[in-house]
Amino acid sequence: MAMLRTVENGRLVYYRERADNPEFWTTHWADVDVNASLDAARTGYLGDYSRVFLDHLPMGKPILEAGCGYGRYVLALMAHGYNVQGVEFSEETVYGAKQIAQEMDIRVGDILELDQPDNYFGAYVSLGVVEHFREGPHKAILEAYRVIQPGGVLICSVPYFNPYRQWKSRRHLPGDPACEEDFYQFAFTEIEFRATLELYGFRTEATYFHGLAKGLKDEIACVATFQKLHPLFAKCLWHFGRIPWFLPRRMAHMITFVAKKPAP
Repeated sequence: MAMLRTVENGRLVYYRERADNPEFWTTHWADVDVNASLDAARTGYLGDYSRVFLDHLPMGKPILEAGCGYGRYVLALMAHGYNVQGVEFSEETVYGAKQIAQEMDIRVGDILELDQPDNYFGAYVSLGVVEHFREGPHKAILEAYRVIQPGGVLICSVPYFNPYRQWKSRRHLPGDPACEEDFYQFAFTEIEFRATLELYGFRTEATYFHGLAKGLKDEIACVATFQKLHPLFAKCLWHFGRIPWFLPRRMAHMITFVAKKPAP
């Protein structure tokens, strides 16, 4: 099914199919080579999130990845010595991952109603999850705030309604159409999502920008062609993506917020 996009109330909205259900993610993760990915995770490979995690996650305190999929970041963080567990609501995904990596602590659960008590985790990680709720990310963020310890860390990554997408949307995207296709996800501006975190009590400490290649490919048709024809092109984009003030802030696909729950 083709992805449709529109602007609603100043927010970029994607329509394709509902992703706020276990069935979607069971199918999604079934297309991934989980064995190969978990083999890489056992070496501690964290990809684009290496700096974010290693600079901000507390060692020695319990960490939750909420919406962990098959657990690649759970396993990779374990390789770095972190005390981490994951929650995923696709039961089949959790079962399959546990067959491959029994050492992982990942469980079936609902990130909107976690089993843990108040103020339990030293850090909470959410990568590309909260944008899939049609009613918005608010309930997920409120539940994260509940289970994070005072002084604890939230690392939350969401699709980025970056300046280029904003410029493009004013020229090429309709506003508020009646779409028959199901809601898929939101993309947020930096200002909006920062304000949402602060509304529920978090204090933003840092922001990071990820997925420059995808951000360019999705918005500029010729970039996808260059990536296919010239393998070095993607490597060049990766290096440009390491310069936060250059293209990433303007055209990255994802934005990651590091925030803290204030201590008393």
